Amino acid sequence: MMRLLGILLLSLVIVACGKADDRVNTLNKIKVTIKIEDHVDYEQNYLISISTKGKHTKELAILPKNISFITDGKKGKNVNLYTDVPYTLRVYKTDFKSMDEYFQKPKTGGLKNDEISEDNPLYKETFIPTNDTKTITILVD
Repeated sequence: MMRLLGILLLSLVIVACGKADDRVNTLNKIKVTIKIEDHVDYEQNYLISISTKGKHTKELAILPKNISFITDGKKGKNVNLYTDVPYTLRVYKTDFKSMDEYFQKPKTGGLKNDEISEDNPLYKETFIPTNDTKTITILVD
């Protein structure tokens, strides 16, 4: 009887381990180049914001995240994104040349009466990266 119970327990452990190894993880982290092409004003700087609300599967969770950076109309920036996770990309014109310069400027906690409180980017796109996503090019005129 004891031997039968041992064999049964061993069988359950082997089956459980086999199931854990059979999992397919579809969420891979890939490097994507975000590039702005401005054919009018080559000196213009842009604030790019990429955000995700995250994603949850049985095996893992991708937490909400925001990536922001400043670039000009000539260069691209590499970012690491997860495949099969929805992201929203927004592009804004800015006079700042770097994120350090942006954060050094004092911020106010409220809006004045004449300020617009709406999210009004030059460009906005929601996308889901795949393993084939290498570059996202944004044309700004």
